[in-house]
Amino acid sequence: MDLHGGDLYRNDVEYDFSVSLNPCGCPAKVTAALHDAVGKVTAYPDLLQERSRKAIAKIEGVAEENVILTNGASELFMAIARILSKKPAVVPMPSFSGYAHALQAADIPIRPYLLSEENGFLLTEEFREVLDEHLSSVWICNPNNPTGKTVDAGLLKKIVKSCRELGILPVIDCCFSDLCEPSAVPSLKELLKENAIIIKAFTKTLAIPGVRLGYAVCEEELAARIRANLPEWNLSGFGEAAAISGAAVLTGPEYLKTTRSLIKKERAYLTEELQKAGLKVYPSDTCFLLVRSGVNLKEKLLAKKILIRDCANFAGLREGYYRIAVKDHASDEILIRAVKEVLSLGD
Repeated sequence: MDLHGGDLYRNDVEYDFSVSLNPCGCPAKVTAALHDAVGKVTAYPDLLQERSRKAIAKIEGVAEENVILTNGASELFMAIARILSKKPAVVPMPSFSGYAHALQAADIPIRPYLLSEENGFLLTEEFREVLDEHLSSVWICNPNNPTGKTVDAGLLKKIVKSCRELGILPVIDCCFSDLCEPSAVPSLKELLKENAIIIKAFTKTLAIPGVRLGYAVCEEELAARIRANLPEWNLSGFGEAAAISGAAVLTGPEYLKTTRSLIKKERAYLTEELQKAGLKVYPSDTCFLLVRSGVNLKEKLLAKKILIRDCANFAGLREGYYRIAVKDHASDEILIRAVKEVLSLGD
């Protein structure tokens, strides 16, 4: 059973559709900065992360004190869980398993909120009815992983406002938000007004999962509490280089504009072709699709050295659900040919 996507170490893979990243790949400026960082490995990274936090603060339009940089978003989940009370946390499911992992490590009870398949696993107004003062936190993935759908912007604002009024900490994972059209998600500053923690990752936006670079933006005092639960020097020299160079790339308009255009085009192509092949495809706003198949699609594609994400271990899903990344057109065409071939073979 998959724990996460990207297991190239125990599978013979030529095309990895199990990991959802920017299909444009790592920008040349970031690659150059990482190469340059090799020459600086004899020096400790900056303990205070001043240049890195300043770079992130600039692209997000906040103060440096509001930024926390970490060794991937997963490290943030663990640090946030450690500052919570032992009251239960609500997690809409299916969703990213990293929240449950962090909460369980901190001995915080999890109260699952199962999303309905009938409405495409969307978070609805009914979710607000489960919020009360007996909760420590709410963890929302926006856009959601593995469904790819964003929460209605108006509803998300209502949820974080209710959380503030009830003393609940809202943790909003926006790691894929930069790969959506901007209109699909509320502004970061609107969420910050309600004392939310917003989590993002260059891992996805810049296609650098091997570097491990996540960050959070939140109110200054809250940021200080989270930072106190992180290791010293938690960001490597390579992480620093990626943060500074990546922020420089994202200050320009072209990279994300090109990225979003490619994702939109290829997502539509994949959706149409997968549906023609007989798969159930759920609408997505980002760089991956949730699909349902009556055959073991992962096993059959792996025989062709193509890896997809088996989603059977997501709470709220079951066998037959798979997540497929949106990639460049040549790769997407190879996937579609393979899918049509394996489905025509049946069981």
